[in-house]
Amino acid sequence: MQREPEVLDSWFNAGIMPWGQWGYPSVEGSDKVFENQYPADFICEAIDQTRGWFYTMLAVSTMLTDKSSFKNVICSALISDETGRKMSKSRGNVVDPIHLCEKYGADAVRLNFYMINPWMARRFDEKDVAAGLKQVIIPYWNAYSFFVTYARVDDWKPHPSSLIPHPYSSRHILDRWITSRLEWLREKVEGALDNYDVTTAAGAITAFIDELTNWYIRRSRRRFWKSEDDQDKASAYATLFRVLTVLNRMLAPFMPFVSEVVFQNLERAYSSDVKDSVHLSEWIPPDTEARDVDLEQNMAITRNIVSIARSLRNEGGVRVRQPLSEIVVCGNGIALGSELEALVLDELNMKRLRYIDDSGELFSYGSKADFKQLGPRMGKRIKEISAAIADLDDASIRSFISTGSIRLNGEEVREGDVIIEQIPKDGFWVRSDGELTIAVDNHIDEQLRAEWMAREFVHYVQNLRKEADLEVTERINIQFKGSGEIIDSVKEHTAYIMNETLALSVKGNDNLTEGAGFEVGNQSIKIVIDTV
Repeated sequence: MQREPEVLDSWFNAGIMPWGQWGYPSVEGSDKVFENQYPADFICEAIDQTRGWFYTMLAVSTMLTDKSSFKNVICSALISDETGRKMSKSRGNVVDPIHLCEKYGADAVRLNFYMINPWMARRFDEKDVAAGLKQVIIPYWNAYSFFVTYARVDDWKPHPSSLIPHPYSSRHILDRWITSRLEWLREKVEGALDNYDVTTAAGAITAFIDELTNWYIRRSRRRFWKSEDDQDKASAYATLFRVLTVLNRMLAPFMPFVSEVVFQNLERAYSSDVKDSVHLSEWIPPDTEARDVDLEQNMAITRNIVSIARSLRNEGGVRVRQPLSEIVVCGNGIALGSELEALVLDELNMKRLRYIDDSGELFSYGSKADFKQLGPRMGKRIKEISAAIADLDDASIRSFISTGSIRLNGEEVREGDVIIEQIPKDGFWVRSDGELTIAVDNHIDEQLRAEWMAREFVHYVQNLRKEADLEVTERINIQFKGSGEIIDSVKEHTAYIMNETLALSVKGNDNLTEGAGFEVGNQSIKIVIDTV
């Protein structure tokens, strides 16, 4: 390089960049290059360039060609430190990007700037970079790692129909759902990026990765390591492979380094027909036939039911490993169908799902006045009106909820004047979310308690497997020593325990002195595992 001594004006030089970068018109062939790329699809700089580069490019181009030299502009706002002060070396609050990249990875730093609209002023906080790593990159890597781990165990190879761009379909409801959501994601990301809206695209990717890891993979995990149905396992592998490869191409503009590693280890490892890099690959073609909006909506309802019921269990202090007898669903004719009902019951560890039309079977309403809201309006009559509110029966409260108002002693009481309480019927935990009401039967009988003990036993054995760093397919023998209640539970559920832990035998040993000790309720137990 050599310094250009004749600089008319620094901003003028910036303004003629569309021509100057090609040496137009003096360099041979520069006219064709210029014409092929002019005007630019988009430019990007901070807001301080509205009177600098943005303006001079527009002004020079308008004078020369009577049009702008760029079609779109992303104008980013300025970034301050976490307290809102402008970054300055003298203040010592400048953030070193190299340090951030070394600590969190360049993709995490890059993703952080996609998660908030670039044209909005923002305070930079290193915690946000760590959050993006935790919420997006690590879960995505875990999904990829999960697939690779089990694919290696089974020596699974994709059929050509699993590779982009060929469509793949499965009969399993989870496969059909995640494939539909993948097409939703493609539409969302493609539409957002076409409009230079990186934040909406990044938000959709974050939501999808959560669905993939916290629902699809978690609910499908057994399908990858259980061998009762080889066809179902093949469907799970092919679906997850396709989801990861398609998702990875959508991630490439956002996470260029992680997506390249995944591309090389998945697509390149299985096929020599793909490009050398994910960044040289084609964008994902539409697969509109894969979209099933009804299934997506029903799965959203399913997940909401599960979320509410899980919260009820947590508030009641009963973990999911404790089986419960029944979940009751009431809400505007909801009927999930057998496949989704099975997901709900398995996820919540419950025996039955029942639908009802009248939430009055589950709870009654109570009411009391909101004195802060109602007092200023009622004045001296507040005591009288509050007593009338407290005396409302269940039917009157339900009518009030429906209409939004009620007349009491000649006064109109409106929504917001009354605090409504749900009073669950005995034996139920209850919560409503709009028109949806969920109730969980919280009674635990001896049979449910025995099954809980068996599940706790499995949980402790699985922890011992992890501590021993056993392969996922490695078989074991189990010896244990415990009280009569635990012994009875293990005997009753031996087949379940062996199936879950890949055990060839489960034997009680009253003379057992070594091994790990655990507490199951008020019972003590020792467990020893040996590899076969």
